[in-house]
Parts: sequence; C-alpha cells; structure tokens
Amino acid sequence: MQPSAPADAAWRRLLAPPSVPPAVLSTEELARGFPRRTRNRQIACYALGILLFAGVFFYLTPRLSEATWQGPPGRNATTGFVPEMRLQESGHINLGSQVVMRVSLSRLLDRKPIELVTEPYFQGIALSTYLVDERGSRWIARTGRRRPAWNNELTLVRQDIALNTAQSRALFAMWPVQELHDTPRDLRANYATYELRRVDSDGLPLARQLRYALATPSIASNRQLHALAHSNRLVREMDRRDFEAELYELTAFDSDRFPRLAETAQKTLEEQDLANGPPLQRALALERHFKAPDRYRYSLHLNFPRNRDLDPIEDFVANHRTGHCEYFASALAMMLRSQGIPARIVYGYKGGEFNSLGGYYVVQQKHAHAWVEAWMAADDVPPSEIAGLAGPTGVWYRLDPTPSSRERLDAGNEEGFVRRLAQVFDYVELLWRDYVLSLNASRQQEALYDSLTQRAAAIPAFTEGRGWNRSMRRWLRRMGVELPRPGDPAGERVFNGELALVVICGVFIVFAVYKGSALVRGRVGWWLGVKPAAAVESRAPPFYQRFERMLARVGLRRRQGQTPQELAAAVAVRLATRNAHDGLAQVPAELVQAYYRVRFGGSHLDKAETEAIEHALALLKPALSQAPAQHESTARG
Repeated sequence: MQPSAPADAAWRRLLAPPSVPPAVLSTEELARGFPRRTRNRQIACYALGILLFAGVFFYLTPRLSEATWQGPPGRNATTGFVPEMRLQESGHINLGSQVVMRVSLSRLLDRKPIELVTEPYFQGIALSTYLVDERGSRWIARTGRRRPAWNNELTLVRQDIALNTAQSRALFAMWPVQELHDTPRDLRANYATYELRRVDSDGLPLARQLRYALATPSIASNRQLHALAHSNRLVREMDRRDFEAELYELTAFDSDRFPRLAETAQKTLEEQDLANGPPLQRALALERHFKAPDRYRYSLHLNFPRNRDLDPIEDFVANHRTGHCEYFASALAMMLRSQGIPARIVYGYKGGEFNSLGGYYVVQQKHAHAWVEAWMAADDVPPSEIAGLAGPTGVWYRLDPTPSSRERLDAGNEEGFVRRLAQVFDYVELLWRDYVLSLNASRQQEALYDSLTQRAAAIPAFTEGRGWNRSMRRWLRRMGVELPRPGDPAGERVFNGELALVVICGVFIVFAVYKGSALVRGRVGWWLGVKPAAAVESRAPPFYQRFERMLARVGLRRRQGQTPQELAAAVAVRLATRNAHDGLAQVPAELVQAYYRVRFGGSHLDKAETEAIEHALALLKPALSQAPAQHESTARG
C-alpha cells in the first residue's frame, strides 16, 4: 500500500531546504534596517527610564545616610534623641522625616507578627534629676544598674530592631527587656536608667546599621501595658538604701521655684475631690489636666515673649502654656512631685508608621518623644497592667500628658496610594540591606539556617552553622591553631576566613571526584566495547530518541561507530523485504535528515512538520513489528 498524497506532500515540506538560507548581514545592511534616528530614540528612552528609576529610588526612599540626630540646641533644631533633655526656650523645632529604626514585633513561641492597637513607646533613657545651672534647665539620668524579674516567659514578645546608628550610640527598645539567644553579647541593659548600651562601644566604629533582638513582657492583647515592675528586689541592705535614695531624689521639689505650678496641681485635685485620693487616681487627674481642650497648646515654635525671671517649667504652666512634649512631661513630673508622688522623665520614641507589607514599624526622627513615669506601690495598680513581676519596690506607671494635637502634627502621612507606595519602597530597601548589603555570617545564620532547622526538626545538629563553627574550632585547636574567643570581632573574621577556605577546598574536591569518576567510566566502557546508552540521546531531539528506542525494541541497536544514516539504511533494508511496506522504506532516512537539521543546523520544527513526524512514527511502529527478523549482522550492516 502506497502512502497517501497528503503524507507525501507533508514529507516534502518537512525535508525541503529553508526558504531563507542562513547568512551574515553586513554592517551596511544592518544600518539600513536599523536607522540612526530609531537607534537614538531607543537609547534616549532607555536612558530616561534609568534616570527616572534612579530618581524615584534614591530620592523618595529613606536611606541610612540621612539619619542625622538632634545636635546642640540652637535657634533651629531637628527632632531626635539626645541622652539628656534641655528645655530650649527659643527657636523652632523641625520634624525630621529621617528613618531612625525599624522594629518588628512577634510572639516568641511561634514568631507570629504583632500589630499593636495602640502606639508603641520605645524607651531610650530615664531622666531623674532636674538641674538649673549655667548650662540652662535640663534633666539628667541617675546612676545604678539592676536586673528585672519576669512573671511568665511564655508570654514574652520578641522585638527585632534594625537601628540606623548614624551619629549616636543610644539603643532603643520596648521595656522591660530580656536577652535572647541571638542578642548581641556586647549589649547591656541598665534598669536604673532604662538605657541600652554596647560594652566598650566608645572604642568601636559606628556601623551604618545595628541589628539586635530582645524579648519583653510589656505587650498583652496587642497593646503595650502601662506599668513596669521596679527592678530593685531589695536582696541586700545596699539595695534598700539605694531604693530609699531613689525615691527621695524623685520627690525633690522646690516650692519657692514652682509656686504657681504647685498651686495649679493642688487646685486641679481639689476640683475633682481627689486631694487625698489614691496615688494612681491623682496622677491620672493631673495627666488629664494637660489634655483638656484649649487649656494648653502644643507647638514647635518657641519664639514668643517669655518671663526670663521664672523657671521655664513655671513660666509654661503659669503664663504662656505653649510648648512641645518636653515641657508637658516636665510640668507633669513636677506636679506629681509637688503631691509627694515620685516621678521621672522617660525619653525615647513614640509611635511609628506600621508597614503592613513587611509587618514592622518605621520609626522616624519626628517620633522622638518625652513622657512621664510615676512610681506606685504594686497594690495601687491593677495587676493586668503590670509588665514583669511586681515586688516590694512597686512599679513605674506610664503617663503621657502631651495633648492630641501632637499626634496630628506627627501624622503628616498621605493616605491611600501614596502611602502604600512609600511602604513598598521602604520594604524593598529593607530587603536590599538585609539580604544583600548586610548578609554577614550572623544574618545568614538567622535568615537561612535557623529558619530551616525550625521547620525541619529531623535535620541533624551537625548540619547547622553553629555546629560547623564548633567542629571547625575543635579541629583547628587539635592542629595547634587557637582562634580568639567568639565575642572578639577579629576572631570571628579569622574563623570565617578559615571556614571559607575549607568550603572552597571541599567544592574543588567534590568536582575532582565527579570528573574523575566520569573519566574512569568512559575508559572502562571503551575497553569493554560498551557505548553509554544516553551519550547521543541526551543531545538528540525527543522524536529521534523515540525513534531509536522503537528500533531497540525490535533488535535494531546502533553499534559503536555507526552513524544515524547507516542505521537508517539498515532499517530501510528491513522494511523493504515486504512489498506492503515499500512506501515506508524512505521514512527512516527522512527522519535522520530532520534530526540533522534540528541537531546540527539549529532549525526549529513548525506545527505541520511535528505532526508529519508523529504520523510517520505511528506508521513505523506496526511496520517494524511485522517485518521479518533478520540476522544480527545484517541489522547492524
């Protein structure tokens, strides 16, 4: 039976030479097909697009290099953090938009992200002593250091902080804090001043970004608790004397310097029938005094007439009643002291823009804030509001007297698409710095190995990064190489270099073993006369691989040194033994020619050619099985 005409036509189209032979175009031909005007227009479009992207990325997104901090007070200052608070009496305070830090909150047990329903407070330092001298009116911190006590570690919240250090060594967190396994070893917490510092930080260079993680018990039901347990546990007699001295210092009040302030505080409590009320109720009443509508005014402009004969705090309460958060906090602290309630100033950052895309808070310079903490006996505060384990030394209760106009001034963020776009840019910058610029050994351990081992507990311990570190140090010690302790930055660099050398050598060894084994397999196969089955098929088109597998099933295998054309000729001899298959005898040779076009000519088969090949293979399969078997030498001929 002869093949049908359409099939012959398809095979002619399949085996026809290309309509456009491959050729190399000259430079003149390329220039005629691509005019200079078109080329210049496309280059200009590419350059404009690159400049537009660079402008958007480098000018609209915050960068670490912009994170300048508040300098010495002057006529114009930028909001930010300083370790001591001076009551500036003139000039203008600018709301800086530079990013100070990014804070991610998550549950310690399962690392589930947390977004607070209230604005977070990130403490920087507690200021207890009010001084007036030739340097002006200012608050400073007292000395001392204590350890906290926790009530339930299962309720701790993890805070991951990426701080843009820039010009300051101050660190911030939601207090009280507790160290974690990945907290930097040179980080120390002073619970007398609420101050986080690095050990010997004065001798270390300032990094562009500092990352640290701490736990805190101050968050419950997605809100920050108001009271913090006092860290003095009265373990020694010296602790008792220090506690009594602290309360004495925090109730220091000069009635001659603040007469109108004391009178205002007393009148406020009497109007609410709280002159002899519980300490917490009196403190809350004085806080509400500053938030009453139209009573005080929040302002960053301080250039208005002042009574220079009065203390700045007394002048604020008695006369102009205009100022920023430092004035409100200072006035409330002095009012509390006038009523015998110990009080101190806490300076840090309040609030921040929550990035819903990355699940973190972006804290800027304009979020710098001052508030008050009043000391209360533990029995005077609801237990549900206390973070930590309250003891005989009571708690610190947070009070924020700054009126709501401050939040409106701080808001200043566009809603909708612009705000969402800003969040996307900030998240992209954070990913770039975390996983490209700052991907050092510790970040790699945290981002890759730790998360992998948490998800796959069955992974052996020796595969972890820390396990490798310990093993390498032990082996090097046996060889007489003693590396510095892990806390030494120089020691870490030396060890990382040794580990990198071992990894590079290991890669070369694995590569050499692989290539050597492949060479040995090839030599052994050549000596035995066995050709690897997939040597050619791995590079052949799929249809030709099917063709050779079809022949192998009927005993026609291409031997060592035999070309595909010779194999096609042997198959044609087998198909030509019966007149019924005379029309298919040329098909193997046509398949081989198509294979050469695709394999060595770089051609691609269109839909019609692919369908023709599939049709030919379908016809060959029954024809080969019906053809009489020949002697092996003839088949290999």
